[in-house]
Amino acid sequence: KVFALVRSRAGSKSNSDEIGKLEGDITIVEGIDVSKDDVGDALAASPLAGVTIDCLVNNAGVAGSDGFANQKLESIDMDTMRYCFEVNSLGPLRVTKALMGQIASPGGKVVVINTGMGSIKD
Repeated sequence: KVFALVRSRAGSKSNSDEIGKLEGDITIVEGIDVSKDDVGDALAASPLAGVTIDCLVNNAGVAGSDGFANQKLESIDMDTMRYCFEVNSLGPLRVTKALMGQIASPGGKVVVINTGMGSIKD
């Protein structure tokens, strides 16, 4: 069983419901915004509530509207940077913290897949 947690089905750059086209035993849960501190409340009210999780995969990432390719230090937009930090760095922490009590023990796994923007080193 797979639970796909998304802000919206059409939330990707394509602005189309690509996740809904997947086959298999998948429950898509909309309205999960990892950039918000109350994401734990949304998870607790979702179909994932109380489900034992064998493997939690955090796979959210943003890189700004232009991917920061054209930004210079003197013109960095701080609101965009703040939002990227909220999603890329704090998002996986928020979700993992909210779901810790549901991760299988022993043997449960947590995976983080992210953009380079999530790296403090970069």
